[in-house]
Amino acid sequence: MALTARAQIVYDLLNGKPGISRIEGQNSRPIAGTSRPSEHSFGNAIDVYGTVDALLFWANHLDDNRGKYNVSVICYDPGIGRKYDTCTTKHTDHLHVDFGPHCGGNVPVSSDLPGMVSGCNAYQTGKAGAVTDPGTGGLLGGILQPLETILNRGFIIAIGIAIGVVGVVLIVKDTEIGRTVTGAVKTVATKGLAK
Repeated sequence: MALTARAQIVYDLLNGKPGISRIEGQNSRPIAGTSRPSEHSFGNAIDVYGTVDALLFWANHLDDNRGKYNVSVICYDPGIGRKYDTCTTKHTDHLHVDFGPHCGGNVPVSSDLPGMVSGCNAYQTGKAGAVTDPGTGGLLGGILQPLETILNRGFIIAIGIAIGVVGVVLIVKDTEIGRTVTGAVKTVATKGLAK
């Protein structure tokens, strides 16, 4: 089974562990419901089968150590209320893990499957062979990928807070106290403009 260096590390970590029955890797196919190639096509994703307890343990371990293992996406939903990343399909019977930066869209797709794996490795380590900027690979990619995730989540949280504040202001402004506070804020805000 051909895997990227990043996928191989996690494969080696999980292979033979109690509760793990099998691990699948490279498989040339599109992402479910799309025409885009799956990270499996590049050997940059693994599917892990086993007991619910083992899969939950390893999903949690990988989730807690995303930066260490360059984990980009974890898909596992055993139906007990614990989900990880949003995925196109439910992963109820296996744990799906893929690694960043993603090779789909950055490495040419071909019928040469080993070539796709080596192209993905080159892209991720910042060597020649990437279709787009390879600068996000290697050590820098290991730092930027989690940072990008944190910033994206922070942005979403900030937008949510802003929407909440606007909602509260809209509700409060229609009360007597709200009109008083809104008037005071307007007075303070426009006081400097009157000069």
